[in-house]
Amino acid sequence: MLLGTNVDQVTVQVDNNGNAFVVAIAGPSCASGSSTVTAALTTVPYTTYVDHFKILSPRPAWWIPAPPTAVSAAAGDASASVSWTAPADNGSDISSYTVTGSPDGASVTVPGSQQSATVSGLTNGVSEAFTVVATNAVGPSAPSAPSNSVTPAGVPGGPSAVSAAAGDASASVSWTAPAD
Repeated sequence: MLLGTNVDQVTVQVDNNGNAFVVAIAGPSCASGSSTVTAALTTVPYTTYVDHFKILSPRPAWWIPAPPTAVSAAAGDASASVSWTAPADNGSDISSYTVTGSPDGASVTVPGSQQSATVSGLTNGVSEAFTVVATNAVGPSAPSAPSNSVTPAGVPGGPSAVSAAAGDASASVSWTAPAD
């Protein structure tokens, strides 16, 4: 929305530290009865809806980040490599990302300068999808949309009981296959 634009509704939430922030603005413009909100938002408890006011300043620097996008995963041995596109930080640098797998629940947190991570401790043969949460000084974003599903798998063991028999210009080789 443009500065000076009338809005119908603003949703304000308070984080765990008592800091208030705007999480949604809805329009269209009010026809009449607009007023200017100048009170400190830190006095607003939990989730509150404020009707009919005018946006007079740009978005504050203390908003939570948007969720990361384009989350993609690749399977490894009891692990997965996950990458994503950094979201808008909304005025406060992203300090970390937390990647969480489902259904295992394994997670890893990496610095905000990274846009990829390896999640280890996964169960081979179990399909996993991953979400990523960005965190800045205000708090965590909503989780990203889930990544593609991947199924971690280990390297198979080697064959056993290998034997070879010579033939006329040939060899016959046999073995016992390893367990999956």
